Amino acid sequence: MGRQVTIEGWRPTGRIILMWKSYYQNHNFENLTGYPEEEKNPNISESIMESAVFMKESTPEIHKKDAKKSFSFALITISTSRYEKYGDAVSPDEAEDLSGKAMKELLEAAGNKVSFYRLVPDEKNTLLDAISTALDSATDIVITSGGTGLAPKDLTIESVAPLFEKEIPGFGELFRYKSLEEIGTSVILTRASAGVINGKAVFCLPGSPNAVKLALSEIIIPEAGHIVRHVRE
Repeated sequence: MGRQVTIEGWRPTGRIILMWKSYYQNHNFENLTGYPEEEKNPNISESIMESAVFMKESTPEIHKKDAKKSFSFALITISTSRYEKYGDAVSPDEAEDLSGKAMKELLEAAGNKVSFYRLVPDEKNTLLDAISTALDSATDIVITSGGTGLAPKDLTIESVAPLFEKEIPGFGELFRYKSLEEIGTSVILTRASAGVINGKAVFCLPGSPNAVKLALSEIIIPEAGHIVRHVRE
């Protein structure tokens, strides 16, 4: 019988399939099949060795790799006070919309396009009209900012959530988790949410610049391709 290889005190057996993830953190599995023939464990079939190599990438990672890299976004800012001052602004710069500007810059820096922008007041019908127009456009993803709090005027979730054909609860959960370090237990005040409407993902974010930066840079932009791929299947 050939000599068996001990790696970090662990002799590879069929358990490699279950233990690949923790091992891969410190080793490159691609080198595993590169050992001299006499040093391979004869009890492990070539197919198992190959499986360990390919299993280093999870299904989500494979989907992301194959997904489209650039997307068109629609941005809708909800703010009565800003709308009263700037009216039907056609860009974040024109509305002095810091959150809208931050989103646009982050998206474009990542190679995406902002093809739609709308500033609306905290009013259900006006917001729904903007959502409908955005969904009818060539955009891939719609993002709203503002109106997700607990004040009586905050109507974004009440207006948009009933339209969700499918909810994406993990978004709100992850966003609040990531916000803990920045705002502590105040995260319970935000009702950030997401879902699918007419085959497009819609994200409803708080209106603060820090909140939209966090949501886009750490969740939406990294997952955009994965989300759009699944929504369109």
